[in-house]
Amino acid sequence: MHKTLKSCSILMRCSSFTQHNFMSLQASTPMFKQYIAQILLNAKAMAGALLRKDYTLVSGGTDNHLVLVDLRPRGIDGARAERVLELVSITANKNTCPGDKSALTPGGLRLGKQVDDFKC
Repeated sequence: MHKTLKSCSILMRCSSFTQHNFMSLQASTPMFKQYIAQILLNAKAMAGALLRKDYTLVSGGTDNHLVLVDLRPRGIDGARAERVLELVSITANKNTCPGDKSALTPGGLRLGKQVDDFKC
């Protein structure tokens, strides 16, 4: 285990720090900044790969850790895509797109890097 993470986990157990305080401390470390930078690079790479495969992205790309894919041009709704991905252990979320008629069968699928991947 990384030395900083090990000492942080000991601090968490021995003090009254909350998870929020811990994450505030971690956010200023070079390791955390590198982690976040990699998340953004990965999200941009995923958005680029989807665009090269002719998928439609609601914002045309991404500026954060999320990508919203409009599946309507492919004749698929986000609810069905979410379920199929769930069956193969991939986490995604159905999401409405501008112009959707129903939130139960939205046209979008939200993909992204999960924030809770960072554990100490």
